[in-house]
Amino acid sequence: SIVIEARKRPSKPFGRQAITQHLQSAMVRRSANSAIFLSYSREGLAQEIGDWAEGVSESGYWIATTHPFLIIAIRFLVIQQRLNKLRTFESQLDVTAVEQQIQQIRTALGRIRTIKKSLTEVGKGVSVIKAEADALNIDIQSALKSIEQTLRFVTSESID
Repeated sequence: SIVIEARKRPSKPFGRQAITQHLQSAMVRRSANSAIFLSYSREGLAQEIGDWAEGVSESGYWIATTHPFLIIAIRFLVIQQRLNKLRTFESQLDVTAVEQQIQQIRTALGRIRTIKKSLTEVGKGVSVIKAEADALNIDIQSALKSIEQTLRFVTSESID
């Protein structure tokens, strides 16, 4: 069984140790053998976690993630549980092929993390550029107003 612990606390990001302890307790309370730590947003997870992290506690395997990855996390844990069960029964299944696909998923999740990190950096750059453009626009407006006032003063003096 899988326990899902949902949190909406961006002010206190959870790291690996806190997640492991929290989920270990939740798995024991609910007699589960795997768990998901679901954060409402990326800010609820420590930087070391990113959007996805996997770990193991005494009670079982866990995943920490954000809402967009919830379905993937559930499917991933179900696959892990089935794979572990098949290993114990020495099934005809090619476990190596499945593990390679699991590794592909992990690699893809890592690439998503890299892309999101880059997007965050680009977003910060866009914010700085926008602020600079807005400040320049204000400077231009101020200079134009000053010129117009000066021209009105000169024009009114030359007319007199």
